[in-house]
Amino acid sequence: MGSAAAPPPDRPKYALPERERRWLVAPSTAAALVAGPPTRIRDHYLEPGRLRLRCAVSSTGATVHKLGKKYGDRPAGDESITNLYLTAAEFDLLAALPGWIVDKQRYRVGPGALDRYGDGDDAAWIFELDFEDAAAAAACPHPAFADREVTGDPLWTGAALARRFGRRQPAAPAADGLSGAGRLV
Repeated sequence: MGSAAAPPPDRPKYALPERERRWLVAPSTAAALVAGPPTRIRDHYLEPGRLRLRCAVSSTGATVHKLGKKYGDRPAGDESITNLYLTAAEFDLLAALPGWIVDKQRYRVGPGALDRYGDGDDAAWIFELDFEDAAAAAACPHPAFADREVTGDPLWTGAALARRFGRRQPAAPAADGLSGAGRLV
Protein backbone atom coordinates (compact mmCIF):
# COMPACT_ATOMS: atom_id res chain seq x y z
CA MET A 1 0.00 0.00 0.00
CA GLY A 2 1.55 3.30 -1.13
CA SER A 3 1.46 6.46 0.90
CA ALA A 4 0.42 9.84 -0.39
CA ALA A 5 2.78 12.75 -0.09
CA ALA A 6 2.11 14.83 3.00
CA PRO A 7 0.74 18.33 2.45
CA PRO A 8 3.00 21.27 3.14
CA PRO A 9 3.10 21.81 6.91
CA ASP A 10 1.28 25.13 6.61
CA ARG A 11 -1.81 23.77 4.78
CA PRO A 12 -4.62 21.53 6.07
CA LYS A 13 -4.31 17.93 4.86
CA TYR A 14 -6.78 17.97 1.93
CA ALA A 15 -6.64 21.65 1.08
CA LEU A 16 -5.20 23.04 -2.12
CA PRO A 17 -3.74 26.49 -2.61
CA GLU A 18 -6.01 29.05 -4.23
CA ARG A 19 -4.04 31.95 -5.63
CA GLU A 20 -6.16 34.74 -7.01
CA ARG A 21 -6.24 38.46 -7.56
CA ARG A 22 -9.40 40.55 -7.87
CA TRP A 23 -10.19 44.00 -9.33
CA LEU A 24 -13.25 46.21 -9.50
CA VAL A 25 -14.48 47.01 -13.00
CA ALA A 26 -16.71 49.99 -13.85
CA PRO A 27 -20.20 48.92 -15.02
CA SER A 28 -19.82 50.73 -18.36
CA THR A 29 -16.51 48.95 -18.99
CA ALA A 30 -17.88 45.59 -17.86
CA ALA A 31 -20.79 45.79 -20.30
CA ALA A 32 -18.32 46.07 -23.17
CA LEU A 33 -16.34 43.03 -21.95
CA VAL A 34 -19.12 40.47 -21.61
CA ALA A 35 -19.98 38.20 -24.49
CA GLY A 36 -22.20 35.16 -24.40
CA PRO A 37 -24.45 33.91 -21.67
CA PRO A 38 -23.20 33.79 -18.09
CA THR A 39 -22.97 30.96 -15.62
CA ARG A 40 -25.54 31.66 -12.90
CA ILE A 41 -24.15 31.13 -9.41
CA ARG A 42 -25.86 31.09 -6.04
CA ASP A 43 -23.44 31.26 -3.11
CA HIS A 44 -24.68 30.53 0.40
CA TYR A 45 -22.22 31.56 3.11
CA LEU A 46 -23.07 29.40 6.10
CA GLU A 47 -22.98 30.88 9.59
CA PRO A 48 -20.99 30.68 11.66
CA GLY A 49 -17.72 29.81 9.98
CA ARG A 50 -15.99 29.87 6.63
CA LEU A 51 -18.12 27.39 4.64
CA ARG A 52 -19.66 28.28 1.27
CA LEU A 53 -22.37 26.25 -0.42
CA ARG A 54 -22.48 26.86 -4.19
CA CYS A 55 -24.88 26.00 -6.99
CA ALA A 56 -23.62 26.88 -10.48
CA VAL A 57 -25.76 26.51 -13.61
CA SER A 58 -24.08 26.91 -16.99
CA SER A 59 -25.80 28.31 -20.07
CA THR A 60 -26.40 24.71 -21.20
CA GLY A 61 -28.16 23.87 -17.95
CA ALA A 62 -25.34 21.76 -16.50
CA THR A 63 -25.47 22.13 -12.72
CA VAL A 64 -22.70 21.73 -10.15
CA HIS A 65 -23.29 21.66 -6.40
CA LYS A 66 -20.40 21.96 -3.99
CA LEU A 67 -19.41 22.81 -0.45
CA GLY A 68 -16.18 24.74 -0.04
CA LYS A 69 -14.07 26.06 2.76
CA LYS A 70 -11.50 28.83 2.54
CA TYR A 71 -9.34 28.58 5.62
CA GLY A 72 -8.18 32.19 5.86
CA ASP A 73 -4.81 30.85 6.91
CA ARG A 74 -2.57 32.60 4.41
CA PRO A 75 -1.94 36.07 3.04
CA ALA A 76 -4.69 37.58 0.90
CA GLY A 77 -4.81 36.08 -2.57
CA ASP A 78 -3.06 32.85 -1.50
CA GLU A 79 -5.13 30.77 0.85
CA SER A 80 -6.02 27.15 1.42
CA ILE A 81 -9.31 25.87 0.01
CA THR A 82 -11.12 22.54 0.06
CA ASN A 83 -14.13 21.65 -2.13
CA LEU A 84 -16.52 18.74 -1.81
CA TYR A 85 -18.87 18.02 -4.72
CA LEU A 86 -22.46 17.24 -3.71
CA THR A 87 -25.57 15.59 -5.09
CA ALA A 88 -28.67 17.76 -5.44
CA ALA A 89 -30.18 16.04 -2.37
CA GLU A 90 -27.06 16.73 -0.28
CA PHE A 91 -27.08 20.34 -1.45
CA ASP A 92 -30.75 20.78 -0.54
CA LEU A 93 -30.13 19.43 2.96
CA LEU A 94 -27.32 21.93 3.59
CA ALA A 95 -29.20 24.81 1.91
CA ALA A 96 -31.60 24.90 4.86
CA LEU A 97 -28.81 26.08 7.18
CA PRO A 98 -28.58 29.74 8.22
CA GLY A 99 -26.35 32.14 6.36
CA TRP A 100 -26.23 34.75 3.61
CA ILE A 101 -27.27 33.94 0.04
CA VAL A 102 -26.21 35.92 -3.02
CA ASP A 103 -26.83 35.37 -6.72
CA LYS A 104 -24.26 36.44 -9.27
CA GLN A 105 -23.58 36.04 -12.96
CA ARG A 106 -20.13 34.89 -14.08
CA TYR A 107 -18.80 35.73 -17.53
CA ARG A 108 -15.59 34.36 -19.00
CA VAL A 109 -13.26 37.20 -20.00
CA GLY A 110 -9.96 35.99 -21.42
CA PRO A 111 -8.22 33.80 -18.84
CA GLY A 112 -10.33 35.18 -16.00
CA ALA A 113 -13.87 35.57 -14.75
CA LEU A 114 -15.99 38.70 -14.47
CA ASP A 115 -18.69 38.44 -11.81
CA ARG A 116 -21.71 40.72 -11.54
CA TYR A 117 -23.36 41.17 -8.17
CA GLY A 118 -26.66 43.08 -8.16
CA ASP A 119 -28.33 44.97 -10.98
CA GLY A 120 -28.39 48.41 -12.56
CA ASP A 121 -26.34 51.29 -11.26
CA ASP A 122 -25.76 49.54 -7.94
CA ALA A 123 -24.16 46.46 -9.50
CA ALA A 124 -20.62 45.51 -8.53
CA TRP A 125 -18.40 43.94 -11.18
CA ILE A 126 -15.31 42.06 -10.07
CA PHE A 127 -12.68 40.57 -12.38
CA GLU A 128 -10.77 37.62 -10.96
CA LEU A 129 -7.66 35.78 -12.14
CA ASP A 130 -6.35 32.50 -10.70
CA PHE A 131 -2.66 31.60 -10.72
CA GLU A 132 -0.55 28.46 -10.47
CA ASP A 133 1.94 30.01 -8.06
CA ALA A 134 2.64 33.11 -6.01
CA ALA A 135 5.32 34.34 -8.42
CA ALA A 136 2.87 34.37 -11.33
CA ALA A 137 0.30 36.22 -9.22
CA ALA A 138 2.85 38.84 -8.19
CA ALA A 139 4.07 39.30 -11.77
CA CYS A 140 0.59 39.84 -13.23
CA PRO A 141 0.08 43.44 -14.35
CA HIS A 142 -3.03 45.40 -13.44
CA PRO A 143 -5.59 44.73 -16.23
CA ALA A 144 -6.03 47.87 -18.36
CA PHE A 145 -9.83 47.68 -18.13
CA ALA A 146 -9.91 47.33 -14.34
CA ASP A 147 -10.23 49.97 -11.66
CA ARG A 148 -8.64 49.37 -8.28
CA GLU A 149 -7.46 46.02 -6.98
CA VAL A 150 -9.52 44.59 -4.12
CA THR A 151 -7.55 41.42 -3.40
CA GLY A 152 -7.50 41.07 0.36
CA ASP A 153 -9.93 43.94 0.98
CA PRO A 154 -12.48 42.62 3.52
CA LEU A 155 -15.21 44.81 1.98
CA TRP A 156 -14.97 42.89 -1.31
CA THR A 157 -14.85 39.23 -0.21
CA GLY A 158 -17.59 36.91 -1.38
CA ALA A 159 -19.10 36.82 2.12
CA ALA A 160 -19.11 40.63 2.34
CA LEU A 161 -20.74 40.87 -1.11
CA ALA A 162 -23.39 38.37 0.03
CA ARG A 163 -24.26 40.68 2.92
CA ARG A 164 -24.37 43.70 0.60
CA PHE A 165 -26.23 42.21 -2.38
CA GLY A 166 -27.82 39.07 -0.94
CA ARG A 167 -30.37 38.06 1.59
CA ARG A 168 -30.36 36.34 4.95
CA GLN A 169 -31.36 32.65 5.08
CA PRO A 170 -34.01 31.35 5.57
CA ALA A 171 -35.80 32.85 2.59
CA ALA A 172 -39.19 32.09 1.06
CA PRO A 173 -39.26 30.69 -2.48
CA ALA A 174 -38.52 33.46 -4.94
CA ALA A 175 -40.90 34.50 -7.69
CA ASP A 176 -38.04 35.05 -10.16
CA GLY A 177 -37.65 31.43 -11.28
CA LEU A 178 -35.29 30.53 -8.47
CA SER A 179 -36.46 27.64 -6.37
CA GLY A 180 -36.39 27.36 -2.61
CA ALA A 181 -33.53 28.54 -0.47
CA GLY A 182 -30.74 26.97 -2.45
CA ARG A 183 -30.89 25.49 -5.92
CA LEU A 184 -31.18 27.41 -9.15
CA VAL A 185 -33.66 26.00 -11.64
